[in-house]
Amino acid sequence: MLPFARKDVVAEEIGKTVTQEMKVADLREIILGSKAYKNDPESVENFLSSIVEARKRKEEQSDQLENKLEFEKIKLEKAKLEAQLALEKAKMDKEVELERISLEKAKIESVRIELDASSASGNGNSFNCVENYIHIVRTLTLPIPKRAEG
Repeated sequence: MLPFARKDVVAEEIGKTVTQEMKVADLREIILGSKAYKNDPESVENFLSSIVEARKRKEEQSDQLENKLEFEKIKLEKAKLEAQLALEKAKMDKEVELERISLEKAKIESVRIELDASSASGNGNSFNCVENYIHIVRTLTLPIPKRAEG
């Protein structure tokens, strides 16, 4: 007899009654002592083989389903981690952009303060400062008079 076959199924199939209290050895004795086994042991062995094969197929299908579920679980976890990574990257990009804008604002503010300070030192009128620069440039670009000999 096959070691992994369900003896209770075989015993019921050949017309014997099976109870919960029966042990595997009892079932084996019932099967081996049955009329069906004595008349055609090959068909009983084939039936046992088919039971074993069916159970193995069922276990393989169960394993495949379990592997598929595990794979889907891993894919889902990967997608979740990628989404978290994208969110973190977006946050960091936003922080970098805010920092850049803050620095730019500080530079503009410092230039404005410098301009205010320079216009304050020029009698408080930046227009006078520009006029002074124009006057200086005109003065510096005047032709130098040549002395006459003699």
